[in-house]
Amino acid sequence: MEKVFEIPEITNNTIKYFVDNKFVGDVTVDQVNQIRENIIEYIIENKDKSILDRFYFVGHKDSNDKPGEEVKITMDVWGNLSDLPWEMNHVRRSMMRLIHIGRVNSELLYSLEK
Repeated sequence: MEKVFEIPEITNNTIKYFVDNKFVGDVTVDQVNQIRENIIEYIIENKDKSILDRFYFVGHKDSNDKPGEEVKITMDVWGNLSDLPWEMNHVRRSMMRLIHIGRVNSELLYSLEK
């Protein structure tokens, strides 16, 4: 019963960040999104998209059960990533598991509502 209330540990939730082909560090989803915001603002203010050629991320192909092969992730002028890696898709996988649990156990869950 104790495990039910423990705070779950999320692992493998950082991707590698490179600038000018040099490894800068591992970044979280929130940091990736802040970098994206900064880049978009820079492009708008300076009307210069050449900054997109200076950086990239490295993560793993996403799947529902385990990380796939390593993949280079770039960004376009709209802030879209060329790939959403395993490391950034914990929420999607959690929602898929919840939907699956709900479908498999729908009769039981429905009876408990009453």
